[in-house]
Amino acid sequence: MLRISLIIFTLLFLSQLHINQQISLNLCYYYLIINMVTLFVYIFDKSAAIKGHWRIKELHLHLLSLFGGWCGALIAQQFIRHKSIKKPFLMVFSCTMLMNVIVLITFINR
Repeated sequence: MLRISLIIFTLLFLSQLHINQQISLNLCYYYLIINMVTLFVYIFDKSAAIKGHWRIKELHLHLLSLFGGWCGALIAQQFIRHKSIKKPFLMVFSCTMLMNVIVLITFINR
């Protein structure tokens, strides 16, 4: 439930920033696209894991989150149960999520 709450809060937060003209519509589109890409990459990786095929490197999953795709990753973790239990992965994921939020807030306050 915490993951869903974070996603909803983030969407509302970005919407409010755009309404207040603190971020451009292009940045909103960027977040939408990076999160959709991240979600599809997680789905692809989960499918590959089930089939025993080539997998996406965890580094690449973390980079997607660092660049803003962490909401898509949270959706994948919640609904397809991919990368939702492994503690070392989740610790790094949390750091990438936090770093992205700090960069966004710093960008807004310039």
